[in-house]
Amino acid sequence: MSSRELHRVEVLARVNSGDVKLTEAAMQAGGPAIAPIIPDAAQKEFKLGSKEMDKKHWEEAKGHFQKAIALFPKYAEALNDLALADIQLKDGQGAVESFRSATQIDPTLPQANLYLGQFYYENKQYKDAEPYLMRAAADQPKSAQILTVLANTQLQNGETDLAITNARRVPSLENHKQFAISHLIVAQALTGKGHDDEIVKEYEAYLKEAPDSTLALRVKDAL
Repeated sequence: MSSRELHRVEVLARVNSGDVKLTEAAMQAGGPAIAPIIPDAAQKEFKLGSKEMDKKHWEEAKGHFQKAIALFPKYAEALNDLALADIQLKDGQGAVESFRSATQIDPTLPQANLYLGQFYYENKQYKDAEPYLMRAAADQPKSAQILTVLANTQLQNGETDLAITNARRVPSLENHKQFAISHLIVAQALTGKGHDDEIVKEYEAYLKEAPDSTLALRVKDAL
């Protein structure tokens, strides 16, 4: 493969938010974090909010979570669930602010890390997205979807070795064929490093897994 052909295909691995997204199922995975000692009044408001959430009474739930936070400002779980209520109320900015506050108290919150990682990723704020996606990947190490998004984020941040490492973990995971684009991420990260044979193998693996994709013809032309 000539250097001109490599340059022409370089754009193939520049995955945008339309190629790989974090699904609702991924965002709902993971367990709750260990809570600190919380005043009884705050816990009462949180439980009332949770009951309203179960009934899908989002406004009422939000009110209770806000009261719980007012009583105990470092209530990470209440901030997390306030963000979930905001999502249902179509208040994306409110969700971002609440999730961000929650992770400052408890960096391990799975839903918060996934939401913030996706938010910054889709807004092409890759430096901001990476730490949240790294935590999400640590929480769900067998998620081909999260690893693919993380690998592309690292590629966009110029961290090619990390991108290669994470993208190469994807083919061994369940449902990996849905994220065949991970092969193109590896190819992109290898470009210009004198690994033309490995790049060709990544293109061939991509075509095997996604022969009918919109990028398949362009990859074939590059081989």
